[in-house]
Amino acid sequence: ASQRPAAEPAAARPFVLYVSTLEVRKNHRLLFQVWRRLIEKHGPERIPDLVFVGRRGWLIDDFVTELEQSRFLDGKIVWKRGVDDAELARLYASCLFTVYPSLYEGWGLPVAEGMAFGRWCVASDTSSLPEVGGNLAGYFDPFDVPGATAAIERPILDSAYRAEKTLAVRERFA
Repeated sequence: ASQRPAAEPAAARPFVLYVSTLEVRKNHRLLFQVWRRLIEKHGPERIPDLVFVGRRGWLIDDFVTELEQSRFLDGKIVWKRGVDDAELARLYASCLFTVYPSLYEGWGLPVAEGMAFGRWCVASDTSSLPEVGGNLAGYFDPFDVPGATAAIERPILDSAYRAEKTLAVRERFA
């Protein structure tokens, strides 16, 4: 079930995808702050939706409350749970790009998964994530909200830049 206050189906509009269990170390709150900043700066019509795909983890009650109180940033954040493999493949194939702001990872499978679908990723520069994305991903410090905002803002607003990065992934990711 997805949570979305608007009547429009989830992911019908342009969107950025984050696949991960909602838990503290996965750093969803950073993306909430980034999206809030981008919406304030550019207006909701210029900012794509942010789609979270993943089950609810532990120790995130306060964050879920924050999401609910903001009405999922007035519908700009969509949380999809119970997504099957076919739906996940469709989401990867149709997103603008993926994000992965995790604070630490053993590997970071969704970074590689998204790239296997030909999607560029903007990820945190911690633990194994630079090893997964190599020089084909964009990076930011997962503790730096302004830096993460800038790293995510450019591919949202500059479609030529995003297309160049996506093409590089499609041609070179193995």
